[in-house]
Amino acid sequence: MKTRPDIRPRGGGIHDQRGVALIMVVSVVAILTAVTVEFTYQERVNLHLAANARDELRAYYLARSSINLSRLLLSFQKRIDSTPLPGLSQLTSVLTGASPPSAGAPGGAPTSGAPAAGGLGIRLWELIPIDCGLVQMFVQMNAAAPEGPNEEGLDGPPLADFGTFEGGCHAVITDEDSKINLNHLDGLDRSVKNVLIQLISLMQDPRYDFLFEKEDRWGIRMTRPELIVAIRDYIDENQVQETLVMGAEGPELLPGAGDEGYYYTRFEPEYGPKNAPLDSLEELYMVAGIGDDFMAAFGDRLTVYTGKNAKLNVTPQNMVDLCLRIVIASENPAQGAAYCQDPILMNNLWEQIQLQRAMMPWIGMTPEMFRALLESNGIPVNRFIWSGPGAIFGNSSNTFRIEATGQAGDVEKTIVAVVRLDGSDPLGTLLHWEER
Repeated sequence: MKTRPDIRPRGGGIHDQRGVALIMVVSVVAILTAVTVEFTYQERVNLHLAANARDELRAYYLARSSINLSRLLLSFQKRIDSTPLPGLSQLTSVLTGASPPSAGAPGGAPTSGAPAAGGLGIRLWELIPIDCGLVQMFVQMNAAAPEGPNEEGLDGPPLADFGTFEGGCHAVITDEDSKINLNHLDGLDRSVKNVLIQLISLMQDPRYDFLFEKEDRWGIRMTRPELIVAIRDYIDENQVQETLVMGAEGPELLPGAGDEGYYYTRFEPEYGPKNAPLDSLEELYMVAGIGDDFMAAFGDRLTVYTGKNAKLNVTPQNMVDLCLRIVIASENPAQGAAYCQDPILMNNLWEQIQLQRAMMPWIGMTPEMFRALLESNGIPVNRFIWSGPGAIFGNSSNTFRIEATGQAGDVEKTIVAVVRLDGSDPLGTLLHWEER
């Protein structure tokens, strides 16, 4: 049987194909495109993560380098403070207007109240900035790689010159001895009285009334004396709430009858007073009645790191510091607070301090210079706080806070360290270390 030539077998013609292969190709291309895009995206993310990790490491060690440079600078500060300066007594007499030492005094001994060795209070941490730009400025830069093997005789990557780094760093050094140590509220009667005077002077400005007129989120509202007592009760060893009274010889804390843990029963979770010294300033947030508003107003003037025998550095850093020192130094603290409300007097005092610092920016004030400044402006001073065991003011510092920042690329790392210049370590004792 012959088949017709125009008839083809079923399913064998081109017109009978349904496009399955095309669909499969399009699907495969779409899947591969999605996989490729995802892979590319993940690789870009990994590349940025690796770059950020690299920059974070660089920034961290740049910040640590700033810490080390700061500690090196402070080690020179310690040597200057302990080195006798020739002609110190005569220079101090010129600056303060005090009587020069007697010519017949053995060894040219200074008059009473003149500072001891190094007592001019040269402040290197204010005079010399800590900045990586200075390192790159003073260290010779050599971009060419050294020829031959390394010093160890091993073939390896060339040694980089010191100072050839990418990024920047900066450090700010703060004098902790110019602040009020809250841990001294639990100590000898003399140190407690000094801290009470300083805290009352710090908080007595009427501008801070709003801090003591509203309740916090736990429903606690404290007056200024109650807040000072709360700090004392948090760190002292007993369990009894104390009372702040103004006696004939100044403020003092007397035992009370209340429970010092009363306020803490409202907290969730509930806890009690530490009954031990504060380890860091951030721990002050644990004290009842203290929050962000209080720390924003007074936190930069408080510390917990200075030694037991540390004296308040007499050199004021701003008008708040000046007012605090006037109240402490005044014969009548209440009258001293009134002096702070006189803008003409305060501006005049501040201009005289700034003039002295402009003439000799590398020298801080001495207690005698500050006393002469107050007396020359008609402010009677307390004659018992300038020398001897009751001395409150000093002009050399042993404890410093270093805030160092390192930056590499878009990453910035900050390290906060507190160093005390005592003991055998020439770089000082590290009291606090915080990485941000």
